[in-house]
Amino acid sequence: MAGLALFIPMYNCGKQIERVLNSLEPSVRLHFSEILILDNGSSDNGPQTVRQWIATNQLVNVSFEINSENLGFGGSHKKAFSRFIDRGHDYCLVLHGDDQASIRDFLPLLRDKEFQHWDHVLGSRFSWQSRLVNYSKIRVLGNVFFNALASVLKRRLISDLGGSGLNIYSLNRLEEMNYLSFPNDLTFHTSFLLDALTKRNRYRFVPISWREYDQISNVRIYSQSLNLLRTLTKDFVKNLRSK
Repeated sequence: MAGLALFIPMYNCGKQIERVLNSLEPSVRLHFSEILILDNGSSDNGPQTVRQWIATNQLVNVSFEINSENLGFGGSHKKAFSRFIDRGHDYCLVLHGDDQASIRDFLPLLRDKEFQHWDHVLGSRFSWQSRLVNYSKIRVLGNVFFNALASVLKRRLISDLGGSGLNIYSLNRLEEMNYLSFPNDLTFHTSFLLDALTKRNRYRFVPISWREYDQISNVRIYSQSLNLLRTLTKDFVKNLRSK
């Protein structure tokens, strides 16, 4: 079963997951050979909402699972990627269940199969064409700083180091990169991106819309900043030693 799979990670986003699922109209679902919704141990009504949506729409290629324990942001991605690789999929589109990103921003790429020209297509919240709604100015400045720092260190343009909630990954490339060694926490995407750049994967950043209304962020600004700095430092030292 080759093609493009869709992975929706969710955690305590019962208020938002219904909006995300409703954005997956029949014409959108046709782009995916398999859809996996993976809950990381939510304590709200999100799981019930997903089960009802699947039953109401009588969907056969949509699976819903709940992790037996909290695997972390990266851990859930690893589980989904491993599943799709085992099933022979080529690409995986990740759409977070908190409704901060919109799959509509990627629909032109899906219709024209343009994503197949790249190893990875990454949604960018901080390109000049991106659209931010109700996003903290402090967090914008922090992200811009780390994007600039990473761009200097890697000598490549990086407009979203931390990773948005909308990305397409080449599963073949991820397997070559040993994605299972990446952290299970929120720096999973950062570690992936730095390794992808080191291995000269072909990637493209696409401006997306990003909104915060009723979402509750799991990101702690100061701890995440320290984690990003540690990840960048570790990558820099690793590359120096390899030269």
